[in-house]
Amino acid sequence: MLHAMGSATRHSTPQPGASASGSTVVLVDDSTAVRDSTRVLLKTVGLDLVTYHSPIQFLDEMPPCDCVLLDVRMPEMSGIEIYRRMREAGMAVPVIFITGHGHVSMAVDAMRNGAFDFLEKPVDDQHLIDTVFSAIHRETQRRREADSRE
Repeated sequence: MLHAMGSATRHSTPQPGASASGSTVVLVDDSTAVRDSTRVLLKTVGLDLVTYHSPIQFLDEMPPCDCVLLDVRMPEMSGIEIYRRMREAGMAVPVIFITGHGHVSMAVDAMRNGAFDFLEKPVDDQHLIDTVFSAIHRETQRRREADSRE
C-alpha cells in the first residue's frame, strides 16, 4: 500500500513541459485503500485520477488519459494481461506497474515490452509523483511529435 497520507511529504514542482493542468491518470487496482490514497496524493499535485477496481471495466471503457497505473496482481486479470490488451487495442499511453508481488524477471519483461516503469509497494509518495510526472511529460512529447507529423 502507498504510504500513509498523514505523513509529511514534500511535493516537488512538476517537470517542465508536464503541466498538471488537464492531465488525467488512470489507476486500475482492486484495493479500495490504494485507489483512495492515490487519488488524494495525486490531487495534491493537481492531477485528476480516474480509478477502476475492475480490469474488465477499464478495458471496456479505456478512457482517454495521459498515464495508466496498473496493479500487477488482481483477481480478474493481471496487470500484465491488461497491458497486453491495451497495446493490442492501440492504447499507447505510458504505463507504470505497481506491485507488492513483483520479481526481477517480471519487471524486466514489462520494461522490454514498453512499460514506463515498474514500482514496488509500498511506493514512496514522492517517487510515485515524480514517476507519474515523467510519464505525463513523455506522453505530452509523443503527442506533440505526432501532431507535428500530421
